[in-house]
Amino acid sequence: MVFYLYRIGMSDVSLSFLEQVDLKRCLSELFEDAPDLYFFAKDLNYQFTMCNRALMRRIGVKEESNIIGTDDFHHFDPLMAKYYREEDQEIFRDRQPITNRIWVVPNVSGAMDWYLSSKFPLFDRSGALVGLAGLMRDCKPSGSLYGPYQNLAKAIDFIRKNFTKTIKVTELAKMSDLSVSQFERSFSKYFKFTPMKYINKVRVDAAAKLLIEGTEPISLIAYDTGFYDHSHFAKQFKIAMGMSPSAYRKCGGKVMRN
Repeated sequence: MVFYLYRIGMSDVSLSFLEQVDLKRCLSELFEDAPDLYFFAKDLNYQFTMCNRALMRRIGVKEESNIIGTDDFHHFDPLMAKYYREEDQEIFRDRQPITNRIWVVPNVSGAMDWYLSSKFPLFDRSGALVGLAGLMRDCKPSGSLYGPYQNLAKAIDFIRKNFTKTIKVTELAKMSDLSVSQFERSFSKYFKFTPMKYINKVRVDAAAKLLIEGTEPISLIAYDTGFYDHSHFAKQFKIAMGMSPSAYRKCGGKVMRN
């Protein structure tokens, strides 16, 4: 079966040419030796069907057979896997590409790694959706963290270090050398979250981790992660995770995959 990446205005000549190409071999050779590029493809069940060595190293597997047929929940933190799944669902729902979306992911040392991500729906010859292909670029080695990203990086770093405190958009805008309106527009454009929703996401992520790893009362976890009202915390947590904090703790953080 020949898979076609989403493409507008592809000519008959181009399609005819693609039919002659060993696509898997072509993609494998194209992305195999790019250490800062992570390539993958998934089917409609969100399972990996292709990946390059860089992604295997990032996930921590040695053989391709250890990732093919698995999904994000087998390899990533449940919270990150949930966000990846939601983005995949967006691709399958809209049948449109998502390009140059910024992901900020904590690494094992707790520092923030920045990735520029693009995903494209995959179709067969009949036009039926069969999956998606994705490409993530590590921004730091490739020098892709430029312009507005560099300014917003200061705000992101500040949020990550101070989310337990009261954070004002005005101070985030000031450290980013932008007006409040410019900051809010840029932040929403590149992260698909408003600044306050992103702060809330960071707090929920931190609370989810404490619920799994610790034994502190939920009310104390709410306070420790910047939620000064327990009922507000419970409401925001359920919106983000699809279940209450107590249910999340009880199930060991196994958030719903669909």
